[in-house]
Amino acid sequence: MTHTPDIQFSLSDLLEQLHDLSGLDEGLPDPSTGEGQATRDFFANNWEEARTGLLSRTQRVQVRPLPGTGPRSFAFEFDRPYKCKRPDGMVELAPGPVTGTIRYRPNVLTPDPRSRSVIVFVDSEGFYHTNYSRVAKVLCLGDFPPGPFPLEALVEHLYSVISYQNMDSTNPADKEALRYFGTDPDALEGLTEVQPLY
Repeated sequence: MTHTPDIQFSLSDLLEQLHDLSGLDEGLPDPSTGEGQATRDFFANNWEEARTGLLSRTQRVQVRPLPGTGPRSFAFEFDRPYKCKRPDGMVELAPGPVTGTIRYRPNVLTPDPRSRSVIVFVDSEGFYHTNYSRVAKVLCLGDFPPGPFPLEALVEHLYSVISYQNMDSTNPADKEALRYFGTDPDALEGLTEVQPLY
C-alpha cells in the first residue's frame, strides 16, 4: 500500500481497491487504444527489466509472474526471518521465508489519487510488522513515491521493509506492532543482520 499524504483511506476504500485488483486481466485498458498499448508495454518491460536486472543478480529474492496479461501480478519469496505473532499472542522469530503477492493496478498509467498503483499482500503465517495490516493482509509501502514505478525498485524497497530496516512509526498499519517494536528491547533480535540483496 502506498502512503499518500493528506488522503485518508477507509477500510471500505481498501477493500474496494483489493476487489478491483483481484482479477488478473480485468480492468486493463483496451489494447486498441494508445493507453492500452502503453499499459501493456509498461507491464512487459517492467517484468523483463526486473528479470534480467536485479532478479538475475540476487538469490535472496525470488519473483515469478502469475498468469495474465502483462504480467501485472507476481508471487514473491524473500529469504528472510521474520517476527511471527502466534494465535496465543506470543511473538517469536520465524525462520522465513516471507512470501506473498505483488499486484499492479490494471490501469497503472492512469493517474488516480484515490487508488494505489500497486498493492503487496503477505501470506507468511503470523507476519508481524508495523507496516503490515493483519486484517487486510496488506503491506504498507510507507513513503514510496506514487506509481507507476518499476518492479526492480519495488523489490528493493520491499526488501528494506521486510527485513525490518524500514518501519513506519508515524502512520503504522498495525499500532500494536508499533508498540511491540518500540518498547520491547529484544523485538529485533535475530533480524538485525541483513545481507545485501546482491
